[in-house]
Amino acid sequence: MMTLQWHKTSTAPPMKPIETRAYGCRFRSRLEARWAVAFTEARIAWHYEPQGFDLGDAGLYLPDFWLPQVSMWAEVKPDRPTDDELRKAHALARQSGNPCLLLIGPPAPNAYWAIEDDMRWITHSLPDGTDIAAMDYCPFEGSNYHLHKGRFYGCSGEAGEFPMPFNPIFGLSSHPAVDAALSARFEHGESPR
Repeated sequence: MMTLQWHKTSTAPPMKPIETRAYGCRFRSRLEARWAVAFTEARIAWHYEPQGFDLGDAGLYLPDFWLPQVSMWAEVKPDRPTDDELRKAHALARQSGNPCLLLIGPPAPNAYWAIEDDMRWITHSLPDGTDIAAMDYCPFEGSNYHLHKGRFYGCSGEAGEFPMPFNPIFGLSSHPAVDAALSARFEHGESPR
């Protein structure tokens, strides 16, 4: 199976995503809707944009998903997050006490970084001196770890370039939830299955 890769190739203004209706929600993009399909198929409970926050100096923030089984926020981005977006995710993790998972690009059986409030993990520094702690997690790890442990499988934290996802050592080449998300059709009111 081929994994889709999205890269910025132009300095033109970004294209406007297509709002998409699924699961009784109006997602701001098909990418967010695809992540909802992946979560649903992987039996990962989710709430879409449940609450916005005033993060003080970091500004206002409306996280894309709350994942109650693993007590994590999840933010979906088509490309690498900007430093401002990373600062907001860091402020959300720090103020809420819950990690913010960075889901970059379409669903894939990869490990994804979560910004944590625990500075024991790997630290990344932004140009303004903001230190960010992050840990990598594999939401689609094959044994449904989240259903048994109440958290996603934590990877080594030593591979991959923050904040981009990477394929962990046990590298899954596919996952049924990812396949369902990538093949979901949303046109003309179709069900995402």
